[in-house]
Parts: sequence; C-alpha cells; structure tokens
Amino acid sequence: MDDLRTLRTKRLIVEAFIGLRATAGAGGSSVAETCRRAGVNRATFYRHFEDGGDLADRGIDFLLAELGRAIDAARPEGDTAISRVEARVAAFFEAMRAGRSTLGPLFSGAAGKDLHDKAEAFVETYLLERRLAELDPSSLGLPPDLAARALASTCLGFLAWYLEEERNLRPEKLAALYLGFIGRGLFAKADWV
Repeated sequence: MDDLRTLRTKRLIVEAFIGLRATAGAGGSSVAETCRRAGVNRATFYRHFEDGGDLADRGIDFLLAELGRAIDAARPEGDTAISRVEARVAAFFEAMRAGRSTLGPLFSGAAGKDLHDKAEAFVETYLLERRLAELDPSSLGLPPDLAARALASTCLGFLAWYLEEERNLRPEKLAALYLGFIGRGLFAKADWV
C-alpha cells in the first residue's frame, strides 16, 4: 500500500511540474509552486526529489518508464510480428490519449524544449534497445540508430497530428495508419514514381 501511495504522490508531483511548465514556462515551475499545484508539502516533495533539477531529470524518467511499461504490457491479438508491433504502437497512442494533459505537453514541446528532447530521446532509445534490437540489423536496410530515429520522428509526427485537436480516431486505427505508412511507404501507390 505504501508503494502505491509513493508512486501516486510521485506521479502527482511530476504531473504538476509538467502542467506548470506547459502553462507558465520554466520560471513558473518552482518547487513551491509545484507543491502547491500537486497538493503536497515541501517535505513530501523532498522525500521524492532533491530539487527542481532532479524533478526535471528523474521525475520525467519515472513518467517515461511508466509509459514504456504500458507499451510493453500490450498484448497482441494475433500471432504475427506485425500484430505484436501494432498492439504496442496502439498502446503508445492510447497512453498518449489517456495522458493527454501530462504526456501531451511533454511530447509536443509545450512543457519546454528540454523536456521534449528527453521525451523524443526516450522514444528513439525505446525503439533501438527494446524493439529493433530483436531484429537482424541487415534486415533494416539502415543503421539501427538511424532506423530508430526515423521511426521515432514519424511516430511523433503522427502523435502531434493526433493530439493537435480532438480526433475521432481509435488508437488502433492510428497505429494501423502509421504501420501502413512506414511499411508501404509514402509513394507505394503513386503512379508518378
């Protein structure tokens, strides 16, 4: 029970921090203001984080690690590799939709370039270390780090479009569109190529 309470409190602090960064910028996200917004006292804050810098570093890592676990927990409907990939991509988009108020500003850049860069690096590293590492590098046709960057950039482009406004599109459908795009390519059906 204490572990759940600790995780919940830590999440409240991180969410308050991201919210402040998105609305007031880096200057408006002091420890005092973060505590006020999270509804915790300073002693509670300091039980979890050393200072604001530690919160920006370890706090964001904590939130992104939760996102990684949610993606890893996605269970595919079928037995094919593409169904497993699609389930994980859909889990990513679903987590982003569910955490729109927290993860949205992080991935969109609204919470600051430093936090956006950290989120973008998370996606690249996740793809490189946990997904592309399972493949034969020669099957990629690109160096693995370039493949991870290209996949992450495309995924984040889809995500930005998805979160820009309320879209009536299920995460599974968006995942299918993303995989169709990267699988067949932009020009697969173009008759002028």
